[in-house]
Amino acid sequence: MITHATPQKHDLKYDKRQRVFVLPIVVHHLDSSVEATPLRISRDQMAVLAVQVERQFHQVCEVGE
Repeated sequence: MITHATPQKHDLKYDKRQRVFVLPIVVHHLDSSVEATPLRISRDQMAVLAVQVERQFHQVCEVGE
């Protein structure tokens, strides 16, 4: 069972051939095992995610965490 996923310390890239953004992540399991895998994000999904991240970033900066 998966508990959470974290980004790896690698850059987000765009795969022109598949037309998706690729973010390397690590999936963490309940038994403490981990596995590296790419998270593929469509252009539409990335547009929504970018808005959400920017909104949250500004809210945190305004409140001061």
